[in-house]
Amino acid sequence: MCGRYQRRSDKQKIAEAFQLGNVDGLHFELAPDYNVAPQTMQPVIIWDEEFGTRMLSMMFWRFLPPFVNDPKKFKMSTINAKGETLLDSNVWKDSFLKRRCLIRVDSFIEWRAEGKTKLPWLFAMADDSPFALGRVWRHWRSPDGKTQMDTFAVITTEPNGLLVEKTGHDRMPVIIRRQDYQRWLE
Repeated sequence: MCGRYQRRSDKQKIAEAFQLGNVDGLHFELAPDYNVAPQTMQPVIIWDEEFGTRMLSMMFWRFLPPFVNDPKKFKMSTINAKGETLLDSNVWKDSFLKRRCLIRVDSFIEWRAEGKTKLPWLFAMADDSPFALGRVWRHWRSPDGKTQMDTFAVITTEPNGLLVEKTGHDRMPVIIRRQDYQRWLE
């Protein structure tokens, strides 16, 4: 399960990494964040089919399916989505087929339980380069139409040997290789 990550990049570095062009017109500032947590607004890369380009957008990190009336009363955990079951679930299927996104990270954090204590393990690339995680997203609107927002979830998969060895976890986030960015988005 991926519940925390770090992002050192500002919006210009993200734009350069994903070949977005000029992002000066975006109406938000984006400082580095060393403890990105669920239920916060985060920058994601989406494919804008109308303009045929990648776009930077701010989204809420907790996927809200269309049947949710009140996010505060919605109890299902939707910060992560199991990659193996995306096509089997009505919650995730449509977004996996039509609305995938990427997020640039420098590392992600998994926890190892040692008795009652949880110890964080930071996982990054060997060369310390930033990388992208696969996500799914959906636009959510409240039944009264007064509240709306784009929401996303991290897709998880079976862990690699290093993660299992260090944390004992049975899940890790899906890492998308640079050469697969466009394929993932479309």
